[in-house]
Amino acid sequence: MRLSWLALLSVLFTVSAQAQIQTVHIANPWIRFITPSTPAGGYFTITNVGSKPVVIIGASSPMCESVMLHQSVSKGGMETMQMVSQVTVPPHGEVKFQPGGYHLMCMSPSASMKPGSTVPITIRFEDKREITRPFTVRGAKGE
Repeated sequence: MRLSWLALLSVLFTVSAQAQIQTVHIANPWIRFITPSTPAGGYFTITNVGSKPVVIIGASSPMCESVMLHQSVSKGGMETMQMVSQVTVPPHGEVKFQPGGYHLMCMSPSASMKPGSTVPITIRFEDKREITRPFTVRGAKGE
């Protein structure tokens, strides 16, 4: 009997995990590549259609040495970037990762990145789930 309860719990957890991921949508993912010696910025819009907050805690890509969550902020008339440990997407809300706001920083991007190609980036969430999407590589002007 114990085995069947464990099996049932496993199935329920799997269904719950799939439902959670389906409540998160990533639109318009792209990455600005300049040179391998310059960090590349990753941008997208994330929408949470679920009834609970979703918390992004990190990202990764095989095309980057590391990927960090960053936010551009204005302090005393100067624009600065700061690393953030998490970004919360409210229930039935969205957060835009865009130039001048939240963004991903791809440190030491691969020299094989070329405008028009795609780069896989995995977004990690606080609840241990991950979503991988292809980010279209654009040039310095975002084109």
